[in-house]
Amino acid sequence: MPHPSIFTEEDFLAAYDAHADDIFRHCHLQVADRELSKELMTRTFQELWLFSARGNAVDNLKIFLFRAANKLIEERGEEVVAATVPEELGASLSFLHELSPRHRKVCILHHVDGFSADEIGEILGGSPRAYRATLRDIANRFSLLIAHAA
Repeated sequence: MPHPSIFTEEDFLAAYDAHADDIFRHCHLQVADRELSKELMTRTFQELWLFSARGNAVDNLKIFLFRAANKLIEERGEEVVAATVPEELGASLSFLHELSPRHRKVCILHHVDGFSADEIGEILGGSPRAYRATLRDIANRFSLLIAHAA
């Protein structure tokens, strides 16, 4: 007999309402195609439902969702990573296209999605110390871009 779902339908809908827009934005900043971003967001929530339906508990919902979204983006391969910031997301984020895909992902997780270096380590795997160094590199790169623009 299968394990009962840890999430009720109500819990799932509440999680969707609370995090769907954030997951979509996160995907869309990395994947230029809006429809693909919607698909990745939907598949992220499918991963949550399937994980829970197998009887697994989710310790930190937000980290689970962002980890799942990033894995789905990575499964698609490098060719889908946005080369430019989608126009509707504003010029304030246009410097993202100057960053490597890895730096872009860390920058989005920290500065847009609000995750700490420790949380980024949980989402992407790896040492929080390494992500702190990456965030310093990004800040230095951003400072240089501003200096050259002035």
